[in-house]
Amino acid sequence: MGTNLLTKSALLVALVLVVSIVAVACSDGRADKSVSAASFATEEMGFDSGSDGGFFGGEMAVAPGGPDFFDFPEMESAKTVTVERIVEVEGEVATQSTSGGSREPDDSSLPSVAVQDRIIVRTVDAGLVVKDIPAAIDAIEGIADSFGGWVINSSRGSHNFAFVSFRVPADQLDVAMDLVRDLAEEVESENTSSRDVTDQYVDLTARLRNQQATETALLGLLNRAETVEEALNVQKELSKVGEEIERLQGQIKLIEETSAFSLVNVSLRRAPGDMTVDAGEDIAGAVGEPMRFKASFMPPEDAEDFLVTWDFGDGSEPVRINRTAPTQDEGERVTATITHRYGDDEDSPYIAEVTIESVNNGRAELVEGSDIVEVTISQLPRIEVFAGQSQMVESGETVKFSGSFTRPSELTDVSFTWDFGDGSELVEGTLAAGVTAALAEHDYSDDRPAPYRATLTVIGQSEAGEVESQSIVMIQVVEAPGYTLGGWSAGDSWKTVVRTLSGIGQVLVTIAFWVGVLSPLWLVLIGAVIWRRRSNAPVI
Repeated sequence: MGTNLLTKSALLVALVLVVSIVAVACSDGRADKSVSAASFATEEMGFDSGSDGGFFGGEMAVAPGGPDFFDFPEMESAKTVTVERIVEVEGEVATQSTSGGSREPDDSSLPSVAVQDRIIVRTVDAGLVVKDIPAAIDAIEGIADSFGGWVINSSRGSHNFAFVSFRVPADQLDVAMDLVRDLAEEVESENTSSRDVTDQYVDLTARLRNQQATETALLGLLNRAETVEEALNVQKELSKVGEEIERLQGQIKLIEETSAFSLVNVSLRRAPGDMTVDAGEDIAGAVGEPMRFKASFMPPEDAEDFLVTWDFGDGSEPVRINRTAPTQDEGERVTATITHRYGDDEDSPYIAEVTIESVNNGRAELVEGSDIVEVTISQLPRIEVFAGQSQMVESGETVKFSGSFTRPSELTDVSFTWDFGDGSELVEGTLAAGVTAALAEHDYSDDRPAPYRATLTVIGQSEAGEVESQSIVMIQVVEAPGYTLGGWSAGDSWKTVVRTLSGIGQVLVTIAFWVGVLSPLWLVLIGAVIWRRRSNAPVI
């Protein structure tokens, strides 16, 4: 009994192998001429091409003796299966039939969508700038619904960014995209990609029919099984084939949907609002001189941080700052003052532009505004100033200052300032047209060893700005002489007496000093003299 059961099991397995070979060979006369199932693979669609459609997922082997080794009536009917392929070409449907036979497959489980001449999957990725993020999302959802499509994903990361993904019928894609573009203030990007999946679809369809033919043959074997073990073995293979059929049907359905409904991915960004910016009045300056720039603006109430960019229009790198401050005017702010030097005047006037953006989490998103200011740059005219010759005067004497300077014709509003260097009040004045001298008078009341430095400053206005130049003159002030009478001056005499007495006093002090220092020596000398005299005195 055990040997008989083992023999029948071996025959059943061999029969399953032969049925598989026959089903693969007969299901489609052109299957071996199309794309090979073993070589088919595509990462984009996620298809698994590892299965060869057989019962054991590996290489098939034929039992010795070939198909005639088995004596089953179902074999002849399973060898050939009529397969119909519906091919739609230019709107006409033609029915193609391969290798006739007595059995027809059940078309209810085959793909319901006809295979077109080429199956194209289209995807559009677009980036739009819109005024209102929520309104744009609602409008896109309405567009998808109006064409019989649907929204796959809709997400909103902040008040300023969102993403919407939807599908629309492929033949309505261009019309739908026109409506989507109409929602935008600006289309930042748009990319359309197309993939031809015809070969994948044909290959999957052929593999599905093969598996369905195998399933039919296995059902016939299941009905012929004589023992429970045979039925279980066939049922096990039917389960594997059924799973493969479901997998292939899912892949085919995915291709059908993705080709029939194109995918549109839309990234939305909120358009910056307008902000009033005032860069100030047009300015003029000279080559190499520092030019000062400052702007005022009116930000929205919810804006807190700002990015200020100055482009000076001379090809230099823009300067960016974030320092602003409120002004006395309600709602107004002013930027920090920055300076810039223009290296030449060849392209003058320059157009300097300031752009102010409201910054949210490090990104300029909310509002922005800009303004320009015209900067005229030219070479400054040169003023040569001469303050006069150095002088020596007595204290209290009136000093007359007569400075001169060159006066270029383009100078206007020429003025001068005398600073006498002794802390006294400055002398200022304006000069009429054509005048090139700056006159002044001053009394120095105090004499001193070091001379005073009197400075003459000449200032003029030009198209390039203010022109200023200076010159210095040295004034030596000495002590004035005292009162004199008949050539005799009491002051001078008194001074002479004082000087004489001072000299005599210094001599006496010096003598006393040296006497004190040398006193021991003097005592020794005096003692020696006295002793000597006593030694030489005659004895009475």
